[in-house]
Amino acid sequence: MPAGDGVHGREASGTGTSTAGEMLLPPFLVVRDAGHAPVNGRYIPDGTLSGKPKYKQVGGHSIIFFMEGRWRLNDEDVTDERCYDALVEESVESVEVEERMEQQLSASASAVPPSEWVQFQSRFGAVPRLAFGTGRDLQEDDVVTISSSHEELDWSGCPENEEERRLSLSSAPWTLRVQKLSGGDWFYSTEFPQKVVPVAAVDVVNLMGKAFRVCLEGNSELKPRASRATTHGGHGGSEAASNPEPPPTPFLVVVGAGHSRVNGRYVHDGTFSGKPRYKQVDGTSIIFFTAGKWRLNDEEITDERCYDGMQGDVPMPPDAWVQTHHRYGTVPQVSVGTGRDLLVGDVVSIVKGQDEVDWSGCPESDRAKHLPLATAAGRGTGGPRPRTVTVHRLLGEWFYPREASELIAPVAALGTVTLMGKPQLLETRVSTSAPNPSGAEAAPTPFLVVAGAGYAPVNGRYVHDGTYAGKPRYKQVSGNSIIYFMEGRWRMNDGETTAGEPKYEAPPNHLPMPPCEWSTDLEEFQPAPTLSMGTCKDIQEGDQVTIVAWDEDVDWSGCPESSEARLRFSPSSWTVTVHRVTRGAWFYPKEFETLVAPLAALGLVNFMGKAYSIHGAQRGPARSPAMRNLGKEEKRKGKIGGGHDEDWCDEPATERFKCAICLLVARGAMVHKCGSVLFCKSCWKQSTAKNGKAAKCPVCRKGGASVQAHCERRCIDNLQIRCPKRCGATFPLCEKVL
Repeated sequence: MPAGDGVHGREASGTGTSTAGEMLLPPFLVVRDAGHAPVNGRYIPDGTLSGKPKYKQVGGHSIIFFMEGRWRLNDEDVTDERCYDALVEESVESVEVEERMEQQLSASASAVPPSEWVQFQSRFGAVPRLAFGTGRDLQEDDVVTISSSHEELDWSGCPENEEERRLSLSSAPWTLRVQKLSGGDWFYSTEFPQKVVPVAAVDVVNLMGKAFRVCLEGNSELKPRASRATTHGGHGGSEAASNPEPPPTPFLVVVGAGHSRVNGRYVHDGTFSGKPRYKQVDGTSIIFFTAGKWRLNDEEITDERCYDGMQGDVPMPPDAWVQTHHRYGTVPQVSVGTGRDLLVGDVVSIVKGQDEVDWSGCPESDRAKHLPLATAAGRGTGGPRPRTVTVHRLLGEWFYPREASELIAPVAALGTVTLMGKPQLLETRVSTSAPNPSGAEAAPTPFLVVAGAGYAPVNGRYVHDGTYAGKPRYKQVSGNSIIYFMEGRWRMNDGETTAGEPKYEAPPNHLPMPPCEWSTDLEEFQPAPTLSMGTCKDIQEGDQVTIVAWDEDVDWSGCPESSEARLRFSPSSWTVTVHRVTRGAWFYPKEFETLVAPLAALGLVNFMGKAYSIHGAQRGPARSPAMRNLGKEEKRKGKIGGGHDEDWCDEPATERFKCAICLLVARGAMVHKCGSVLFCKSCWKQSTAKNGKAAKCPVCRKGGASVQAHCERRCIDNLQIRCPKRCGATFPLCEKVL
């Protein structure tokens, strides 16, 4: 019976769930053969500890965790005891043993526990074996996802001889619940209790509300399952099965960089240092990984860079970055490309059908003007095939294709966009998503300060460092002390361990963050410390900090230096290193040791490779100094500036294109060599005309000519506006009749 017809067409309807993220799903782990039976079973990731994943037993209390250089296995959810340790040999008798020991040490330091273990005490009996979970480890009531077709599986040895007793499968993913297992290789589902399914068809299993990958039998390495080639409609065949075409990769978007040359769209372009390398679509900038960091440069060379990623060894470029030199201005934001990042002229692929998208809110109410959509489900059934079209005109979440310029289609129906000759995965959500899969937070967390403790080693600054017992765990910046939650109360210890009695405890509570008041029963540790959020006064020499205010918006009274020795700055465009702190309110940056700046202008501080918020930081308004004394009426009358003053469809999207002088979207966008902000061509001329040859940038106050911002000009032309005649129509700025 052909896949997709007959039984599956009736039985599997409505059971499908997408496994598009299969490649990103972690496998579950299985512990077997332990003499101490309570630790045997299945384990899934459950937070982090000591910078590595912590695994929790499914249906039990045992945990696998990393501490003091070793993976450990305990039969309770506490880390001050353990039953087994990962095997690490201490004696080396031969070259072979030395090589094996190096492999074991490498495994111990990895993100996945090793397979070989030793007992911590003899009473725990035989040591366990650890492996990735396979189809043999499924249990009754498991919810599993299948994406194999009937013809791809080996049905030999099936306990049901009659074809009608075998569930017909298609390659479209669908979900079943295991009712009964048969012989380890077969199961019957709750949905179809009379039909058998091979365990080999299962790709994903749901454990404790989360999806985990089911590895192939005997697969001991963390490798994604190979992509299956399609056999529908006469395409694919044996040739495609042996050489499956790699799936499209998502393209990335860089926005908001003070150095405007690096802004734009990037696509996967080979590898460098073992990780993907990304190249700018309409320029020469690249994103690459080297020396333990992601880096962004405005030229196709890797011995220089403009910005560094704030996260370390992560598989994709992070969303948070820092500047390598103050001249590069505001740091960029990096995200996965969405439908909002399409431009006129892009070649896109429609992958959803007419009934699979929401047509409500369509600018064209006449259904005759709706583009007929086809989907991959139409292949082999006589229906229309997926279409590839060129974007002719964009209207926010809608577009007109060049091939049928009178018909409209939703961006949500698109799956890929062709950039630099290759299809790139298109995320169609309206909001952009960060490309960093490591779980980086959207906003920096505040750092904490412990002070006044009688036991001095716990005093100092602390930052968020993973989770423990379901709450944040904090680690000392310049030491090993930790703050953690255990048994209903917050605790503080002077070593990176939760074993033994803590030095200080807070009253019993379940607060999401550590409280201010602490206590201790030991006289030698008196007095107890107080805890507070870090402020500007807690900044120290050597800290890397970010300025978030204009120099005119902070109080310079009491400054220890004359006006000539004061650092001039603009918001979010300066990341500097503190060289010296004076009078508790001023500092000298290492980059400008003779210039002083107020601590009140700071908003972020960099600890252990991540940015943390400074509590109570003064944030000045994001406005141009050249416009501070200019009234709204003067701007409305056009006495200065020549920017675009339109009724924008997406006002927030225009913020990064505004002129620093007139505060309108830059017309004929120009950028100074400092790369900090954009200017209208006319605004730049008016601002610098009075100085003649000595023209200076009104932001950085340095000389030099401006250049055309080509990438920004193209993006500005594609910004959507509402018709000035208020007819309800919307169209790109470039189509406005002047």
